[in-house]
Amino acid sequence: MDNEKKLRKALRPVILAQMAKHPDKLQEGIFDSIMDHIKGVLLNTNSQMYIDGMDALASESPEAEKLVNRIRKQEADIKKSYKAAARLNKKYS
Repeated sequence: MDNEKKLRKALRPVILAQMAKHPDKLQEGIFDSIMDHIKGVLLNTNSQMYIDGMDALASESPEAEKLVNRIRKQEADIKKSYKAAARLNKKYS
């Protein structure tokens, strides 16, 4: 079975469920809802794969563990900075 057939088979129940849940929605609205759902699933999957990959890398050696810890700290610092910038932006908007 090629990828397009697999995708169609996987999307069909999601589309039918959305159509039954929102019969008054336009087709474009249904499509947007489905794409948002798929985006969320893919983001969660990619995030988990990233975390698993970092954990696997960290378990290879003490040096790798230090590197992974440093990367995770940098990621946390970036998130904090982004939230602070968003608060400032909201404050001055």
